[in-house]
This record gives sequence, C-alpha cells and structure tokens, in this order.
Amino acid sequence: MLHELDVTLFRLINGRWTCRLGDWLAVALDKPWWLWLPVGVLALYLLIKGDRRARLFVATALLAVAVTDIFCAQALKPWIARLRPCVTLEGVRALVGVKRSWSMPSNHAANMAAFAFVVGAYYRKWLAPAALVALIVAYSRVYVGVHYPLDVLVGAAVGSGAACLAVWIVRGIESFFIKDDGDDAAPR
Repeated sequence: MLHELDVTLFRLINGRWTCRLGDWLAVALDKPWWLWLPVGVLALYLLIKGDRRARLFVATALLAVAVTDIFCAQALKPWIARLRPCVTLEGVRALVGVKRSWSMPSNHAANMAAFAFVVGAYYRKWLAPAALVALIVAYSRVYVGVHYPLDVLVGAAVGSGAACLAVWIVRGIESFFIKDDGDDAAPR
C-alpha cells in the first residue's frame, strides 16, 4: 500500500503537476553549484570575519552535511538498494537523464535538510527560508524523475537527524573546551 501511494504521488508530481518554469528550476537544482557557491563564499566570510557563533555555525554545517552525504551515499543507499523510478517505471519524465545509482535516500534532500536544520539551530530567523529551499530541492528530485516521494522524506529525516547530532557534538565540544564568556556563543 505504501509503495502504491509512493508511485501515485510520484506520477502526480513528475507527470501532472508540471510547467515550463518548474522544468527549468528542477533541472537547475540537479547540480546546484550555483546555490552552493554563494553559500561557500558566505562560509569563508563567516570564518574570517564572523564571531564565535558564526564560526561554530560553519563548522557544524560542514560536519552535518559531510556526515549526511557520506552516510546516505555509502551506507544507506547500498543497504536499501532501491531502484530509481526513472529505471523501474514506464513513462517517467526523466528531465536530468536516467541515473543508475540507488534511489533511497535522496542525498540532495538529506544534505539540504541537514543544512536547514543547522541554520535553524544557530539563526532561528533564517530557518523558514532555509527550510523552504530544502523543500524546493526535495520536491525537485521527484519532479525530475530520479526519486520517489518517500526517498526525499527519508533523506530529509536522515539529514535532520545527522544535523541534530552534529549540533549536539559541536555544542558539547564547545562547552567542554570554551568558557561561555558572552552573547556571541551558540544559542542553547
């Protein structure tokens, strides 16, 4: 029953709820170097010019995304071994080609959810925009035909969990080694 619901929702997103602007945006999000480039520049700026909270944010975000990406790609995908919908289903709009790697979980969704979670942990007012970007990226993975909806949901859950762990680790290290001396510390 869950698989049928997953396929039905996939067919709606990939085949029925489409438009030219959606096609362009979803394809652009497939290789989002243009999205990560300004994030990387901002991270470099925060490392150089930012306060302790900003540097902890960058460290936590890097840890969360790295752990998420490696865990999803190297451990979960081969273990779950779910084929992509563009491989198993007929009539899929494969806007970014047919990918032969495993489908679940979506690394794009996992990494963006991890990043959004860390943004929310350090800068609450930026959580909604970061979460919206993560949601759009996750939706785009189904839209282009390379993931089922459940793949992106599992990816988002794994990314959020890894980010929660990263925040906990970095805050634990911070509290162990650094005396809290002001209001620029990471929020609790």
